[in-house]
Amino acid sequence: MNKSSQIFTGIFLIIIAIAGMWFWFSRSVPSNSQKQSAVKVIKTADPNLLDRTEVKEIIAKEINGSIPVEIKSEEVGRDDPFSEY
Repeated sequence: MNKSSQIFTGIFLIIIAIAGMWFWFSRSVPSNSQKQSAVKVIKTADPNLLDRTEVKEIIAKEINGSIPVEIKSEEVGRDDPFSEY
């Protein structure tokens, strides 16, 4: 190949690469109809949610422990788990 055909081939490949990138980018941006179809409507919360019987039953349950759980340092294992025995 002579020098002019190499230059022409290089420019042609650069143009093909730029066109491919432009095509890929233009297809990756969603259209307005795709954006509108992806919108989800969030329902409003029921204002009487805390008056329901399930909530009253949960509140009436007995609490069998304290939160947060406190762990004493003498009840745990080694200080450095990566050290040799």
